[in-house]
Amino acid sequence: MKVEDVVDDWVASPPHLYFKLKEVIEDPDSSFKDIGEVILHDPALSARILKISNSPLFNPESEVETIEHALTFIGMNQLEELVLGTAVMESFKGIPVDMIDINSFWKHSIACALTARLIAEHIHESDLERFYLLGILHDIGSLVIYKKTPKAAKEALQLSEESSKYLFQVETQVHGFNHAEAGAALFQAWKLPERLTEVVACHHDPIKAKNYSRDASIVYLADIISHEIDLQGTGEGFSPPIDEKILQSVGLTSRDVSAVKSQLQDQFEQTAEVFLSSS
Repeated sequence: MKVEDVVDDWVASPPHLYFKLKEVIEDPDSSFKDIGEVILHDPALSARILKISNSPLFNPESEVETIEHALTFIGMNQLEELVLGTAVMESFKGIPVDMIDINSFWKHSIACALTARLIAEHIHESDLERFYLLGILHDIGSLVIYKKTPKAAKEALQLSEESSKYLFQVETQVHGFNHAEAGAALFQAWKLPERLTEVVACHHDPIKAKNYSRDASIVYLADIISHEIDLQGTGEGFSPPIDEKILQSVGLTSRDVSAVKSQLQDQFEQTAEVFLSSS
């Protein structure tokens, strides 16, 4: 089976709200009200955006009660990324997976997202929310694989644990592709931004990234750090140690990593509750 065949079920169901929002944001004649009205067409998403806007992730000075208010301090780009992240999560909601707790899967994704954002903050990157989005969606290909090839996916998970080999390497051996490639294939089919597609494809091997290797390196580090803390597992039997060269390439020290871990533990529970609540 080719990776394109595995993602085929979802190719016809892209996150339409995201594309509509993007269209309105890019229209120079659009106002905050126009943008807010697009989001309000999805009441559950509207409620989620308001919850996130009032969460420790943004820590507003006063309560955010409307989407228009959220826009005034979150900004257009950040809102667009939050909508994409939540819309993709909704696309995969309710997938029956008997080999992994779906709640734990998303909790790892949130831990990775928080860690990526914290790393970016430590090294003074701009547009911190893009790192949150990259972290949230980095493992989406795993859900595709679990849904489409559950028997082979279970075999890969068991082999990874028994052999102490990295899951993405074992997946290539079992399926002919890994979850990073599956996620990237889906996002490419959806015509999502190149940065997102490349980082997802290369988050286990950021050196392979041609245009966004720094972003891929940050997500690579965030993935490993969140596994090390083990706030929630994803079913992976074995997680690699941090590559010191990649750590140095983004300008992080071991002391920085310790600080990030401490901050992550402080932020994780509240943020996970906001993202995983039903409304």
